[in-house]
Amino acid sequence: MSRFQFSVPNRRGPDDGWFRVGTFDVGTTVLVVALGVVSMFIYAVDQSFLNNLILDPGLVGNGEIWRLLSWPLVNRPDLSAVITMAIFWWFGRDLERVMGRVKFTWFVAVLMLVPAVVATLIALLADVNGAAFGLRFVELGVFVAFIARYPTARFFFGIPGWVIAAVIVGLDVLRATGDRDWFSLLLLLSSCGLGLLGIKAMGFADEVTWIPTIPLPGNLSSGMPGGGRPKAGRSKRRRGDGGGTVVSGPWAGPVPDFVDQEEIDRLLDKVAATGLASLSKDERARLEAASRRKR
Repeated sequence: MSRFQFSVPNRRGPDDGWFRVGTFDVGTTVLVVALGVVSMFIYAVDQSFLNNLILDPGLVGNGEIWRLLSWPLVNRPDLSAVITMAIFWWFGRDLERVMGRVKFTWFVAVLMLVPAVVATLIALLADVNGAAFGLRFVELGVFVAFIARYPTARFFFGIPGWVIAAVIVGLDVLRATGDRDWFSLLLLLSSCGLGLLGIKAMGFADEVTWIPTIPLPGNLSSGMPGGGRPKAGRSKRRRGDGGGTVVSGPWAGPVPDFVDQEEIDRLLDKVAATGLASLSKDERARLEAASRRKR
């Protein structure tokens, strides 16, 4: 029974979850995916309830403003929705680990809200019809942000991540244009643009110089999980980096290759603050991989 115990540890690092179920940390990525799964069961019981949550510009204009945030959590039970949630979970959990739970939560909330506001305002002003639901656009924003964070990442068969991102986004643009679905096209372009601007503004994509840097208030732009200023002497790139990196996934081994100096420093800070036992299995593997590279 203890495995299913709910707890909120008093001492949590910036990359730990909001709460814990047994030994499993539940962060923002897991919560968003879990709510999407719950919506599939609600769909089977009462579809009309979910109709109150989808993004509809006309109804938002009539005062139902909660739709600006609720629409990505509505998912129809089909294979494409499952794949979308799996992609969001895979890349989202890495960004959440790098950013920290607070910054990543802000990042996801902005990806949900701002594109919806932009698309709704333009739809109302230009008399564009449309509606939207599902995690697809938020997932695309997270994915392109991941590519901006790791611009030299390579996926299966050594294909650069930016090529895959360009193909996926390009196909969606062509489909929306061909269907004359201007509302979806607005959401798509807003989500991808905001994902790139957001990851750069927060200080996690300094290597990608073509993305403009927008100043953010407070600690959101510090580039460190949990806030604070970067430590002196941190390098933006690893020494001796002679080529692209390979993204860990179902097609690769358990230890990613994109361990940078900032990541090493963050893990060492966590060890110093809470001990080696506080590292997860994945974090310990990253630290050991970094140690081997240094040697």
